[in-house]
Amino acid sequence: MGKVIFHVDLNSFFVSAEVLINPSYADKPVVVAHEGPRSVVSTASYSARKYGIHSGMALSQAKSLCPDLIVAQPHYHLYEQYSHHFIEILKRFTPLVEQVSIDEAFCDMTDVIKSYKKPLDLAIALQDSVKQNCQLNCSIGIAPNKYLAKMASDMKKPLGITILRLKDVPYKLWPLPIDDMQGIGKKSAPALHNIGIHTIGDLANYQDMDKLKSVLGNSAIDFIAHANGKGSSELHYRDPIQSISQVNTLSKSLYNYNEVITAFKD
Repeated sequence: MGKVIFHVDLNSFFVSAEVLINPSYADKPVVVAHEGPRSVVSTASYSARKYGIHSGMALSQAKSLCPDLIVAQPHYHLYEQYSHHFIEILKRFTPLVEQVSIDEAFCDMTDVIKSYKKPLDLAIALQDSVKQNCQLNCSIGIAPNKYLAKMASDMKKPLGITILRLKDVPYKLWPLPIDDMQGIGKKSAPALHNIGIHTIGDLANYQDMDKLKSVLGNSAIDFIAHANGKGSSELHYRDPIQSISQVNTLSKSLYNYNEVITAFKD
């Protein structure tokens, strides 16, 4: 039996945490962001995403897309608390947990799953435990390696469970747009389209390495391997994340060192 890796991803985490503070936000178009003329969206609820709103979008643009948009001010200390609780829940199922960000982790379930008749039974139990203990929804990807597990967890949100085996790659992974492939950025995707790569399957079977390296550099070989379902199943363990990054968008541009120093002091 090969490895069984779960990728567990909290759905719209920051917004979901804000709903726990203010239940009136439930099922409404909500974003987490600082109010300001140059602010950007940190997280958008699924209701807000229906308007085309997404993380990284300028808050002013988000408001223009949805006049009734609710802007929730972030509570980072709360997110950290929920994140720690989330990881604790995962470790009740297996000690083999690799936390990769505040709202997602890989779990090696190779041995644990032997106690369950079906992989889905374990996934459902884990999903229910996170919901009952943290009041948060999560999506789970199940695969023989981390890359496929990560891709699988993105396929059904919210509250999705997706199994992506090697034999599933040609008909589940390959038809997806290359833009949806983990690691392909907004600049790389158009360049890949320009050389005839429109789907993950196109990349998996691409033959012109010189052209591909001109876009993806030395990572081209790794991307082809991932597109063919190959990847590492080794988890990396480290101390729990002790902090969360915070971004503040300044109301005006800074042009010299003294202005930067003054901004940090403020």
